[in-house]
Amino acid sequence: MRVLISADWHLGRQGIGGVDLTPYQKELLLSWFLDELVLKLRPEVLIVAGDIFDSKRPSAEALSLFSEFVDAIADLRLPAVFLAGNHDLPELVTYMEGILSRHGLHMISAANWSEKNVIVDLPGLIFLPHLSVYRREGRSMEEILEDLASRYDPANSILITHLTILGSVQEAWDEWEIGFVPIIPANMLRAWKLVVSGHLHGHHMPASNVVYPGSLLKYHPQEKNQKKTVLLVDTETGQWEALSVPQKIDMLEVAGYWDKDHCQFVIEDLYRAPFSDTDFLVLVTLSRPGGDLSLAKGVISALEAEYPGVKFFFGKVHSIAHQLANESSAAPTQTLVKLSPQRLVHRFLQEHNLLESVPIERINDIIGEIFATMEKSHEA
Repeated sequence: MRVLISADWHLGRQGIGGVDLTPYQKELLLSWFLDELVLKLRPEVLIVAGDIFDSKRPSAEALSLFSEFVDAIADLRLPAVFLAGNHDLPELVTYMEGILSRHGLHMISAANWSEKNVIVDLPGLIFLPHLSVYRREGRSMEEILEDLASRYDPANSILITHLTILGSVQEAWDEWEIGFVPIIPANMLRAWKLVVSGHLHGHHMPASNVVYPGSLLKYHPQEKNQKKTVLLVDTETGQWEALSVPQKIDMLEVAGYWDKDHCQFVIEDLYRAPFSDTDFLVLVTLSRPGGDLSLAKGVISALEAEYPGVKFFFGKVHSIAHQLANESSAAPTQTLVKLSPQRLVHRFLQEHNLLESVPIERINDIIGEIFATMEKSHEA
C-alpha cells in the first residue's frame, strides 16, 4: 500500500512579522498537494501526523481551508487519517471525526484514541496521537509504547505519531518535554519497521527507522535552512521517498546597516539571491547597531530596488553583529527582572504559542511547587 504522509500544517498560522500565511497554505494544499501529489502519484491513503491547526481555537479561515481540502479528497475517494498534535484540541478533532468518518476520513486524538489504535481498513498502520500528561491516565510514555509493541507486531507495522524523538537521550527522558510533547529516545522505537512522526519541523532521521517529513512551510527563523517534505511510504517494505515541498514564501537573510545620514538601509550581504516565483520573509542582521521606525520600510525598499518583481515582507531583526558590551539589551533585562516568576513563564509560553496547552491555574501550581522545592533545598 502506498501512503502519503505529511505533518505540521499549522493552518491559520501567522508568519514572523505578522504575515498571514493562510494564502500560501491554501495554494500549497489546494493546488500543489492535490495536483502534484494526490492526482499524479495516486496514493491509496493520506495521513497527516499532527498539528493540523496552529491553534486549539482555529480561525474561521483555517477551518474553511481544512473544509475545502477534505471536500476535495472526499470527492476523489481518497481515504485519509488526520492525527491530533499538541496544537490541536482533542475534542474538536473528535467532533470532526463524527462528521468525516462517513466519507472514509478519520481523525484521531487523545479523546478517541483508545479505540482507534488501528483502523480496520488500514492494516499495518498504528496510530499514536499527542497525549498530554493529563491524557495518559497516570502512565508514562514508556509504558504506553511498550503496551503498543506488545499488542501489535512492530516488526511488520508502521507507527504514525507526534513525538519528540532524539537519537540519544542521556538523562531521565520521561520528564523532558519540548512544547509539552514528550522526548523519546529513538532506541525505544527500534522494534518498529518504521516510525513517522510530526512535531519537529525539519525533515530528518533521528534513527535508521525513524523519520520526520517536516512542516508544510517555514514558520520560525530557526527553520530558515530546513528541508520540508512529504513522504511517500510503501507499507509492505517500509521504504519511503521524500518529496520536497515548494516554498512559495521563504526566508531571506540580509546583512546591512541603517544609514541615518541618508535615511536608507544599505545592503552589505545577501546569504542567497531571491528569485521571482517566491515571496520572502526578510531576516535582518544589522552590521552596526542603530536604526529607527523607518528600518523595516527601508529594508524592503532596498530589496525591491535591487530585485524588482519579487515580493518581500519584513520579518524581524535577527541579530546585531559587533554589538558592544555596553550596548547590550540591559533595559529589557531590567524589565524582565521586574516580572514575577509566573509572568515570566506566561510570557515565554505565549511567545512560543504554548499558553493554550495547559490551564493557567496548573502552570501557577507547577511554578509554586518548583519554588517550594527550591526553598526547602536552600534551607537544607
